[in-house]
Amino acid sequence: MLQNFDKLPSVLDHEQVSMQFRKVMDIAETNSNVSINDITDTLFDGISALGYAPGESFDDLVEHRIFSWIKTKWNLGDEDFIDGATAILCNLSHPGIPQFLQSKVESDPREYARTYASEALRDRS
Repeated sequence: MLQNFDKLPSVLDHEQVSMQFRKVMDIAETNSNVSINDITDTLFDGISALGYAPGESFDDLVEHRIFSWIKTKWNLGDEDFIDGATAILCNLSHPGIPQFLQSKVESDPREYARTYASEALRDRS
């Protein structure tokens, strides 16, 4: 997890998490010294901190930034990254996610990546 993000309250609302996600994505997009697994761990921890709020979603720009970043890092990621990335994608509503996951089910050479993508597709249904 990224330093200082572990000090956030244990339950946040979508607006608070979106604000933190913008900060995380600023780091992810500009700092190549940060592990991609640390980024996915931090994003997933933010999602896990959400209180139950049916019908709420993150703002479109935050979702777009997260989804775009995951797409650019997918082929570099190890199994831990793919696991975290698919868990994050299950919690976003970006319309391109199902098609992206389906393409990974069909063509990713790594069996674990195909499995995680398939499970994510099923979980999103």
